[in-house]
Amino acid sequence: MRLTKFKMKKHILFLLATSCTLNTFSQKSWTLEECISRAKEENLDIKQAKLSVLSSEQQLLQTKLSLFPSLNGSGSQGYNYGRTVDPYSNEFTNLNVKTNNFSLYSSVTLFSGFQNLNKVKRDNYEYMAKKYDVEKVINDISITVATDFLQLRFNKELVIMAEKQLEISFQQEERIGKLVSAGQLAKGSLLETQSQVASEQLQLVKAKSQKEIALLNIKQLLEIRANTDFDIVVPSISLPNQSTVPSTDEIYNTALNVFPNVKSAEYRLKSRDKNLTISKGGRFPRITLNGSMGSGYSDARTRITGVDSLGMTTSGYQLASGERVLMPVYNYNSEITPFNQQLKDNFSQSLSFSLSIPLFNGWMTNSSIANAKIGVLSAKNDLQKTKNQLRKQVEQVRADVIAAEKQYEFAKKSAEALQESFSYNEQKFNEGILNVYDYNNAKNKLIKAESDLIQAKYDYLFKIKILDFFLGKPLTL
Repeated sequence: MRLTKFKMKKHILFLLATSCTLNTFSQKSWTLEECISRAKEENLDIKQAKLSVLSSEQQLLQTKLSLFPSLNGSGSQGYNYGRTVDPYSNEFTNLNVKTNNFSLYSSVTLFSGFQNLNKVKRDNYEYMAKKYDVEKVINDISITVATDFLQLRFNKELVIMAEKQLEISFQQEERIGKLVSAGQLAKGSLLETQSQVASEQLQLVKAKSQKEIALLNIKQLLEIRANTDFDIVVPSISLPNQSTVPSTDEIYNTALNVFPNVKSAEYRLKSRDKNLTISKGGRFPRITLNGSMGSGYSDARTRITGVDSLGMTTSGYQLASGERVLMPVYNYNSEITPFNQQLKDNFSQSLSFSLSIPLFNGWMTNSSIANAKIGVLSAKNDLQKTKNQLRKQVEQVRADVIAAEKQYEFAKKSAEALQESFSYNEQKFNEGILNVYDYNNAKNKLIKAESDLIQAKYDYLFKIKILDFFLGKPLTL
């Protein structure tokens, strides 16, 4: 029973947490800046690019630490059976001997053609390139978010316009129905109006469907589930006057300093240059300083702790007199030399320099240099390609802004003219001078013109935002 209650509590807490998460989306409308901020946090491409930066950072740290001396320690324990030479007493023994060995070894490269220092610089350039790669991914995602945001805003406005037009058509249908009932208009006028209403209902359904698709697109981009309540802020849009668009060179020079893909290509060229220097360093001698210390222990090594006299024994006879020659006999007491004492007695140190001169290694160094030169040329081509592509993008963006501004002005004039024409035709229709067919035709022309105006407005707005982006300005509405 207690377990059941516990599970129920966990379930309730989960539902509450889920509800709070969902309310976060439903309780407010998101601005463009908030959408971009969430994309930066949740987008998997951005997360993957950041992981690549972390990996590069670890590589740079490892390269820096390689400049310091290495230090290695070792320890061993061995057993010898049968006749063997004790390594610490240098005496033969038939005992089973246990030995312990301990050592520390250190080595540092004093000179290697400055390869290690250049490796640090190379990896640092590669690390900076990876950081700018992240910014490039963020920029690409930000532009995509802005595109989907404006698309959703555009579809919302189309729905509002379609609803207004349909409401007017419903009122017109009701009015004409009364006139037909009163015998003032033919039934064909009502049928024509009903056909117009049905057509506008279809357009409203299409507009709502397109709005839902646009909403789903931005949800997926922001890693938000489709069934989550989500909406965007509908800001009042004021289009700036872009009659004076900056020159291509002005936009391009600004973009060179702010676009991360150019910076990334520049740092990769620096990395390849350092890699060439590292390869050339393989032709220089290598000087290394080595040092070591160590000690050991053997249970066969003993020391005398005391002497006991056992009397005298005959060691021989004098040749002349025949008398016995006596000598004392002793018993030597011993013990295994203590562990600490042996470590002290057997302690040894060494210091050495080593010089390695590359004479011949199967042309490996020359091949490495040749490949490094190819890498430099490839990086130069990539940098130039990136700059050329950037200039083409700048030229295209500038042309798009100018064209979008003209299209918007023409669409605005067309909508204003057709609005005035429709008002005139509506007046004639109300006076009975204009038939329903011509009235609906004039209305459809106005609807199309207003739709084209909305399309031109958002297209112009988007092109302006892209231009601002190339000029280093943040994406805002």
